Amino acid sequence: MKNSQVLMAVAGTALVGLLLGNLVSRRPEPAEAQSEREREPAREVARAAAPSRAPAREVEAAPPPRGPAPAAGAARPKKKAVSDERKVVEVHSQDPAVGPTTAKVTIVEFSDFQCPYCGRASKTVGQIKEQYGDQVRLVFKQHPLPFHDKAALAAQAAAEANAQGNFWGFHDRLFANQKALAREDLESAAQATGLDMARFRSALDSGVHQAHVQQDTAQAGSLGATGTPAFFINGRLLSGAQPIEVFKQAIDEELARP
Repeated sequence: MKNSQVLMAVAGTALVGLLLGNLVSRRPEPAEAQSEREREPAREVARAAAPSRAPAREVEAAPPPRGPAPAAGAARPKKKAVSDERKVVEVHSQDPAVGPTTAKVTIVEFSDFQCPYCGRASKTVGQIKEQYGDQVRLVFKQHPLPFHDKAALAAQAAAEANAQGNFWGFHDRLFANQKALAREDLESAAQATGLDMARFRSALDSGVHQAHVQQDTAQAGSLGATGTPAFFINGRLLSGAQPIEVFKQAIDEELARP
């Protein structure tokens, strides 16, 4: 009998402990902790919805198309190297250009003297000049990328070379040696090109061409050309250092239009 009473007392004590444990575990969180936890999903939604800004970049060639992977055995459709969309690209009298204004094809290039892909594309531009002559008008616009520490000053130097009537010779010298773009290198290139050195130094010291360079860069952004090099062939975007065959196909299409 005594044993039964002891067992019943132990069982009762255990039951009371269990009930008390449940009450403690179900005690509500402090208001601060609860509200912090409720806010976390909202933060996740906000982070997911926040827009991402596309950074300026160098472009070797057009990026691959985005979207779902093709089915097994199916080939992914190729993205066109030249856009079918035509944009209005304003050209100003102070923009360096070669070729007649009456040419059927106008190519506007946004470029950066420190970008290696722009250096590669400059050779292609030279081939276009040789092969098409007066059928094509080439216009150069400045687009120094912010992470290229010497590109902005090189762009201003090239703008001064254009003001003195010898842009293309200076352009070719800078692209021929893209590792030499410090102030002293720019002055050496200017002297070798035959520029007026007093005017050249004064232009770099005063930043007289800075507004024009910024205007070109802003125009590139408004046209969706965040990378360099970017070409607009009669308003159609060709992005990156594409091979000459890609340019020729686009140019020939434009020449064949009525």
